[in-house]
Amino acid sequence: FENRQDGALPDVFTAVKHSVTARQVAEMYGIEVNSHGMACCPFHDDAHPSMKLDERYYCFGCHATGDVIDSDLNPSSDTLTHMVLYNAFPNIGGVVHTHSPYAVAWAQAGMDIPCLGTTHADYFYGPIPCTDDMTPEMIEGDYEKNTGTSIIERMKGIDPVATPGVLVKNHGPFAWGKDADEAVYHATVLEKIAEITLHTLSLNPKADIREELIEKHFMRKHGPKATYGQK
Repeated sequence: FENRQDGALPDVFTAVKHSVTARQVAEMYGIEVNSHGMACCPFHDDAHPSMKLDERYYCFGCHATGDVIDSDLNPSSDTLTHMVLYNAFPNIGGVVHTHSPYAVAWAQAGMDIPCLGTTHADYFYGPIPCTDDMTPEMIEGDYEKNTGTSIIERMKGIDPVATPGVLVKNHGPFAWGKDADEAVYHATVLEKIAEITLHTLSLNPKADIREELIEKHFMRKHGPKATYGQK
């Protein structure tokens, strides 16, 4: 989708509805759909397939119905935040927001997570940034969209592919990736880094790392001549 310069969000909901079926989404999330397009309904205790899936879905048991966008279920309260990120970062295909305890602790402290070791450098190129305070106007206005705006503002000058996550001050972490699986993976890594760094600084408040070591570890895994891992 195009990167709108007027700040408006593209009509991605309509585009998704026209290009993705309910059956495709169900199968992507591991729901087994039989040759008749029937599956066990995830919305109630279903021993036998009672949900019909094609462009839309309908459960003959609990009567849940909808498509990949409109349904009987409410969308995530963070949907607008995610849409701002998708609009600003064209290379991402999944966004995850958690309230994992160590990352939230750093967010509540309003602190970037410094890079102090190679575990961090293998996944995030430099500190994991924390946003600034949201203004009263941002909080009282379109809060979820403004949360996304505060992330974009903090990420200025930072490659979102090399730094696939951020802390929203007083709130928690948002992570992203090329798809939903990678976004979850980066959120998990971010939480572990938050934990390790807190323990490190409790042992040595002056802990640091050479920039050359950060560069070495990040580039050997993500650079054009990457040598890390199995091919």
